[in-house]
Amino acid sequence: MKNTMLLLLACAALNGTAQFSKTLILQPDSCQGKDAVIGDCVSCGNPNANFGNHDDFLAASWTVGGNPSNTRALLEFDLSAIPAGAQIISAQLSLYHNPSSLSGNIGHSQNGGSNAGWLKRISTAWDEMTVTWNNQPSTTTQNQVSLSASSSNTQDYLNIDVQALIQDMVNAPGQNNGFMLQLQTESPLRSLLFASSDHANSALHPRLEVVYEDTTASECLSLQPHNTSCDNGIDAVIGDCVSCGNPNSNFGSHDDMIIASWTVGGNPSNTRALLNFDLSAVPANAVITSASLSLYHNPNSLSGNIGHSQNGGSNAAWLRRITSAWTEYGVTWNSQPTTSTQNQVVLPASNSTTEDYLNIDVAALVQDIVSNPAQSFGMMIQLQTESPQRSLLFASSDHANPARHPQLDVCYTFSTGTPEISSSSAFAMYPNPTKGSFRLKFSAIHGKHIQRLQCTGL
Repeated sequence: MKNTMLLLLACAALNGTAQFSKTLILQPDSCQGKDAVIGDCVSCGNPNANFGNHDDFLAASWTVGGNPSNTRALLEFDLSAIPAGAQIISAQLSLYHNPSSLSGNIGHSQNGGSNAGWLKRISTAWDEMTVTWNNQPSTTTQNQVSLSASSSNTQDYLNIDVQALIQDMVNAPGQNNGFMLQLQTESPLRSLLFASSDHANSALHPRLEVVYEDTTASECLSLQPHNTSCDNGIDAVIGDCVSCGNPNSNFGSHDDMIIASWTVGGNPSNTRALLNFDLSAVPANAVITSASLSLYHNPNSLSGNIGHSQNGGSNAAWLRRITSAWTEYGVTWNSQPTTSTQNQVVLPASNSTTEDYLNIDVAALVQDIVSNPAQSFGMMIQLQTESPQRSLLFASSDHANPARHPQLDVCYTFSTGTPEISSSSAFAMYPNPTKGSFRLKFSAIHGKHIQRLQCTGL
């Protein structure tokens, strides 16, 4: 707190006012990244071929066996953490030369003339694993960025100014489809060769750093995870039926999210459901203004489970915060995590056997999760009375229909107070010393995103 007060006093004394901005740094890997190469070489079979997992990020004009071959590169970053209408203070893109192309491509080349390139905003949607030359998306020249010819065949292109392009994307998020890199003159023999997000060396992946001021009242995040290797949402079912072998069995890939008390061959069988959404994009000092959870009935359980049931009495349930760690493919009844009753949410008894539970108010529960990340690992759902025959049957994130996966919608603002800086946090003044303008900066890391706050004075 002492450091915070020093920062505020410095801003107030030298400037009278303080402006806070946030920094988003993105350098995604092959799972989170979206980039691809497209080519027009007919004899090579390229026009309808997809190169979405290529280790190269290549813009070139070449010949293959005497046949002309042009390639362009597409790149899209996830800017959803930046609210629409935010003011972009700066945006810098860094592209790193690929020193070990698996396709044997050489470095940057100007054998046929200048390899200067254009970086253009893509204006229509494209899919990383289906895009080709023949179905390539359209682009716009508005605020396009010129990349100068390379000064060496291994040059990294660092801190390319893409502020105007990013501002265009943020102003119209529905039209944020990334960048296209192409040569200004597509004529052999010239090329720009960079590493893509699929390159083995993560330090060479395309990197974007954006500094922005949030002028909106709140930010919203919608999460509906799906069962893919690149997704961060997890859920599982645990059961205690000893004769069924459930207590030490894992059901992390179950299409059901079933909360039940039943009998199997006359043996009691209770089940509970666990789910965890990736809230790392929400800062720890955020104030949750709303949070709603939607759970959808599973109409075609692969295990043959019936719908919601109150044959034995009310199937009302508790939704509680999980307070200890668990893994989707390791958790069992016997190893289940602990929970807290603080701000637990009541799920009322079902009105029908196929009812969807939509927009459950979990604002207080999500606030606890965001404010206490070290003691928050998602939510557990269990019946209020675990006595046969009663159940709630929802679809999990492993269900074949992604529209029925659990969904969490969260809106939040930042605290009107200044976030406290721990003694281990650092801030610095630039330039130092100074008699004129200055900048004070301190940093914090939230999940996968690096965020910084800056105070500027005159």
